[in-house]
Amino acid sequence: MDRREALKMLGAGGALVVASPVILPTFNVAHAASPADTGLAGLPEPGDPMPFTPATFPTSNFKQKQVSIVPDMSGITCDDGSAPIVTYEWRIVSVSWQKRKTAYLRVTEMSTNSNDPAGTQLIAMPPSNFGFSGPTGYSAASYASSFLIRKGSSKGDVKIDEGDDYAVEVRVRWHRDGATSCVEAEYVFNGVGTTTPFATNTNWTIAPV
Repeated sequence: MDRREALKMLGAGGALVVASPVILPTFNVAHAASPADTGLAGLPEPGDPMPFTPATFPTSNFKQKQVSIVPDMSGITCDDGSAPIVTYEWRIVSVSWQKRKTAYLRVTEMSTNSNDPAGTQLIAMPPSNFGFSGPTGYSAASYASSFLIRKGSSKGDVKIDEGDDYAVEVRVRWHRDGATSCVEAEYVFNGVGTTTPFATNTNWTIAPV
């Protein structure tokens, strides 16, 4: 029975018994396993949390505390020997404050200034007494290699209280210069106070450049 006859039988409601497995050409099998040539290796697999180094980052007065997120991209390589181009886009998913006070969560790039490690602000939630239930839209793409989660107020940044909880999401894009496809993945960081946030992969896809 050829393929056309088999399809006719299935369309008519007939039963089809296959006596032996269908063997695809090697090229088709390889193509199915690799839907696009990104030229990247060592990426986190779909479902894996993003490799990162979290830490509580006290400022010079040791009263204000932030949470730092430093992604670890050391194991990701390009097949042509170049370094991958990595960008990050952030958004705030939700925030709940332990104490009632007008404050807001913000994500910034981390600077090299030890007295004030916050650099360019990427995203901030609307001011609220109790917190925020979003999400916001994504920020502009950042090429920075480390980030800070900070709690801001009208009087400047304040300490993240131990009972504060938040969720922020980052969309990471890896691209080899010259490749026609890139890899995009989204990760949610759930944290309470200044403890280590928990990272979960929520989306992983191969996208056109």
